[in-house]
Amino acid sequence: MNKKIIVTLLFVLTACAYANSFDPASEAQALIDMAQYGQARDILNKAVGNESLTDLQRAQAMKTLAQFYAKFVGDTKSALRFYGRILKTNLPADNPAKAFAQAEILRFKNLTVKYAPQDEILKKLRVFSSRKQNVEDTKEQITQLLSLVDNYPQYYRLSEVHYYIGSGYTAIKEHGKATKFFNQAQQLKPAVNFFLPVMGKARQAKGKWIRSITNKVSWGTIGVLLIVTAGAFYASRPWQWLQAKHITVGIIVLLLWTVIFCLAYVALTRGFQTSDKIALQVGAEIPTFMGAKLTSPGSRIAGHLFRYTLLMVVGVFIFAIATSRLKCKYSASILNAIFGLLLCAALLTVFYMRFCDNKGVLNSQAKGLSYYPKASIYFRQYDLEPYILTNPKAHPDLNIGNITDRYFMAWVEEHCPFTESKEEHKH
Repeated sequence: MNKKIIVTLLFVLTACAYANSFDPASEAQALIDMAQYGQARDILNKAVGNESLTDLQRAQAMKTLAQFYAKFVGDTKSALRFYGRILKTNLPADNPAKAFAQAEILRFKNLTVKYAPQDEILKKLRVFSSRKQNVEDTKEQITQLLSLVDNYPQYYRLSEVHYYIGSGYTAIKEHGKATKFFNQAQQLKPAVNFFLPVMGKARQAKGKWIRSITNKVSWGTIGVLLIVTAGAFYASRPWQWLQAKHITVGIIVLLLWTVIFCLAYVALTRGFQTSDKIALQVGAEIPTFMGAKLTSPGSRIAGHLFRYTLLMVVGVFIFAIATSRLKCKYSASILNAIFGLLLCAALLTVFYMRFCDNKGVLNSQAKGLSYYPKASIYFRQYDLEPYILTNPKAHPDLNIGNITDRYFMAWVEEHCPFTESKEEHKH
């Protein structure tokens, strides 16, 4: 019995010694220095609410948390709130933590007095930025905010100003400039995302900026190629030598491309995979219809792709006519190859940006190097079921392998047309 009491006492003493040696403020500060802001804030918030810690330990945690909000987040209200809580602790009035909190509260009061006009401008523009308004008003607000950045580089709320400038540029679709100011807001206050959604907006603005640049480059390339083709076509004077056989060749090429496209589409879609697992991965509800045939619902994307590729073939054919009169056939072949590659890249990029970007879900059940070659883009079609029930003839060759309701399957098999045996559509 005596041994048990001694062991229990030793355990209690050890736990007390550990509790006294535990310093959440220092631990959190080390994490802040390593830019682990989320973990540091969690430790400090837990320490502030931990009644088992001493008043001094909790005050130190509040002090570190207030400094974190002021220096790294840019949230002065939260910083002042924790400084105020330090003053309400049971620590002596002359305690260094209380003295520091009083000095910081006084410093922030002086800043609000010094920058009162700027705070008022920012407050007014924040209200306006939350409303939908015309482009000219937004540009005027951006100009006012930019004047704050230029004229008051020491302004204590400068990261907020950069955030609202970025939001303004996003509203008028100048995503490159928006990205720049969102990044600057994060550079000024690395943990500002705990106060304002800077990181998410910066990521969205950057994505839209990249898409905008990609679109402009693609259309610019198409425009340049069109001008070059027109110039070369005029210089070759095809109306003087073009014969019916050349036009016949062009028609044959177009028909041949149509056959090649259809055969390639059929061959590539043979590996199209359907299952409940894939349906869930791409965000579809079960049961769902999944199909890749040219006649299946939603196959108009393939029709758009065919038209774009057909335009590419026409463009290359016309350019080939324009360069056919060159004396050096080797140079003509090189020019045709370069033109074809540029036109193909530009048209397919425009096609992807218009019909695929943020509209489909890339999914592959393969891993490693074969992930992308075996991947498929799934386009979700909304409200298809009511159309199937009211107009089943318009939805041939549906994939019915994942229908679990046998009555519904029997209805689909009876009313929906199938060009192949129904058994093949169940696998």
